[in-house]
This record gives sequence, structure tokens and C-alpha cells, in this order.
Amino acid sequence: ATLSSALVTGEKLFYSKDDGITWTDITASVSGTQVSHADDTLTSTATIQMRVQDAAGNAGAADTQLVTIDTTGPTEETTDPLNPSAAAGKASVILDNVTSDNIVNAAEGAQANVAITGTARGEFTAGDVVTLTVNGKTFTGEVATNGTFSINVSGADLLADSDKKIEASLAARDVAGNVGVVTDTHDYTVNTTGPSTTVDITAITNDTGVSGSDFITSDNNGLTVSATLSAALTTGQKLFYSKDNGVTWTDITASVSSNSPRTAVSHFDSTLTSTATLQMQVRDAADNAGATDTQLVTIDTTGPTQETTDPTNPAAGKASLVLDNITSDNVINTTEGAQANVAITGTARGDFTAGDTVTLTVNGKTFTGTVNAQGVFSINVPGSDLRDATTKTVSASLAAKDKAGNTGTITDTQDYTVDTTAPTTTVDITAITNDTGVSNTDFITSDN
Repeated sequence: ATLSSALVTGEKLFYSKDDGITWTDITASVSGTQVSHADDTLTSTATIQMRVQDAAGNAGAADTQLVTIDTTGPTEETTDPLNPSAAAGKASVILDNVTSDNIVNAAEGAQANVAITGTARGEFTAGDVVTLTVNGKTFTGEVATNGTFSINVSGADLLADSDKKIEASLAARDVAGNVGVVTDTHDYTVNTTGPSTTVDITAITNDTGVSGSDFITSDNNGLTVSATLSAALTTGQKLFYSKDNGVTWTDITASVSSNSPRTAVSHFDSTLTSTATLQMQVRDAADNAGATDTQLVTIDTTGPTQETTDPTNPAAGKASLVLDNITSDNVINTTEGAQANVAITGTARGDFTAGDTVTLTVNGKTFTGTVNAQGVFSINVPGSDLRDATTKTVSASLAAKDKAGNTGTITDTQDYTVDTTAPTTTVDITAITNDTGVSNTDFITSDN
């Protein structure tokens, strides 16, 4: 204890351990203003008091303090574990379900850590240690102020545990520091067999790709994904869908047709607006997954653009159109200018589709044709239009479609010249050898 000032002549310090009924002079325990008194009879809870008395026996203000002596640790509450009486020195520990459904499935059994949770109640202290025993191994953690705890246990140990029972032990400390052991057990089950029902992702709508079933589209306003189940879902089974290659999953059981045979799936995903890897799988009531079907959906809204750097080898998403020479020498002569059809040829390269249309403009007129799988095309143009065109240039435009059905316009031009003037130099045939005819110059001979 501490005095407010040192005792003066005649003053004494008195002590009581029975709430002031009897008093003992402990002045010998005073040193200046400090008091240190050993009471070897203070062995149970008591109300102690101290006061100063003067030489005439007058007592000053008494200071009172309850001293609680508790040598018994908390004991297990068996009657009402949810409401143990801390005042009565009772405590409990209650384990929650192991996993949300108290069933360890294949995915949970493969996890490095499965959180085992529970709550201590009654007489305990924050930081008290809970020890779990699973598969012959121990795992420990501490309780929070509100008694909750979470201890990670290997999923493999939960699968391997012989009796599928978690045993918990709480070393509960009371306010006096006494420790009592409080226990609980929790049974669980294991189900690691996935459903045999499979699912096949069959189509998207709208599939604008070349084949109509290649899962390539230019539609970025959300898509309907169609699939087929190998059999109707049974009680407890659900169909799950992922658009991020299995990172997150959504229950789409409502998208399964209720019409017999209940195997058709039609799921609209308004958020499917960019290229994604879709997955579907059937899960049972224990959340075990069957075989997963995976499908890449390519959403492309940009048509091919013109390759200007290297037209003979366009980069991805690029296309080129290259016209060949107009006639073999790129010169229209008199004969070619008189022909009904002169073939204008060229090649499309890069991002195009067989059947794409090439449009030629010559002499103010248009002529069309299509490219083949190699990109080659040949379009007939009247020789007279080539000959009479004011500008001796063939202009070509390709409506190039990519795999998603987007169209880009790719162009090229080819200049040519016209020469329809015959040379002025003439030639005269004068003789043959051997001319055996009568005149020797009649171009008649027996020489064959």
C-alpha cells in the first residue's frame, strides 16, 4: 500500500482482513510512505482494509479492497453448452460444421487448408489455446475476445481420418489464471465421387463466324450459350457455369429446360461481351464436380484493316489486295482493246474469307468477282473500257471479312498504258528457195 504522507509521532497503521471486524497493528510494515505486509493467513477470498490511527485512537479514512482467491479452473458445462455460467466457473467449446454442409468433397479434400471453426463460451480468456485432433495429428489456434476461433486443417487429413470425427480441446483460463480443459467433438462425412452426368457446350447465339458453329462472333451485346446434358439432373444436382476459365462459377440450373428429356440448356449471359473461355460442369449435393466442358468464345468487333507495310505478308487483323499487271506486259494493244473480255487478276492476303467480293472500277464502270480460298481472283473487263478509259488506272476494292464476320475495305490500284498504233515499216516477200517453176519467180516448187 501507499500512505499519503509518512506517519508522525504517535500514528499507527492498522490492517483488517475481515472487512473491519478485527484490526491488527502493522506499523512495522511501514517504510516512509510505502507499506509491504505479508499475511500468511490470507488464503481465501476476503475483504481487506487499512487505516491510520493517532495516539488518541482516532481512525482516519479506511481503504477497502476485495481480494479474490480462486484455485479452481473452469469446468465443462454439460447441461447447456450454449449458455455456460462464467460466474459458476463453467465453460464450453462448440465446433461448427466442417465445411458449409458438413461434408468434405473432392475439391475440399484437395485443399491445403480447410478452416475448422467454433466458439468458446463461459469462463475463458482471449488467447486461450484450442487444440484439434484430426487423423492423429494436432492443429492449434487461439480464441478471440468473443470466443471464436478458426484453425486450418489439411483437406487430405480430413479425408484420411479413420472415424471422421474432429476432437477439440480448449485450455480455458479463468480470471485468476487457473486452467480447465473443456472439450467437444464433431462428426462429419466424406463424399468425393462426382456425378457421371456430363455437359457439352454446343453453340452461341449469335454466331457470326464463317461456319456458323465456330464460336466466333462480332456480337458483343451478350450471348446465349446453348449446351446439352448427357442425362437429366437428379435430386441435388446443379449445373454450374464459368466465363473466366473456371476461376468463378455461377449456378445456372434454372437455365436447364423443364421439358422432357430435360437435357437442353439455354443460358443468356449479358456480361459475355469479350473473348472468354467458357466452362460448364454438373455438381452433386456435396458440391463434387463432374467432367468439365470447356469452350473458347472469340468476340471480335473489328474488321480487317489495310496492311501498308508489307502487303505480301499482312500482320494479324490486317489484309492486302494486290493487282497483277494488266495483260502480260501491262500494255493494252489494238487486239486486246478489241476483246470482249480481258481478265484482270490479283490476290488477297491476310484476314479475308473465300467468297469475299472484289470490285474493280474501270472507265467509270464497276465489275465484280470473288476471291477463292487462296485469295486469287479473275474478273473480266471489256478491252474497250481499258482502252478508252480517261485515266489508265484500274481501281480495286476488297470487302474483306474476318472469321467473326466483320468487314473491312481493302484497296489497290494498278496503272497501265495503251498502245494501238501499228509500225509504219512494211515488208515485201520476194522469193522462195528452191523455186522450180517455169519462171523461177512464180513461187511454184516441187521441193517439199
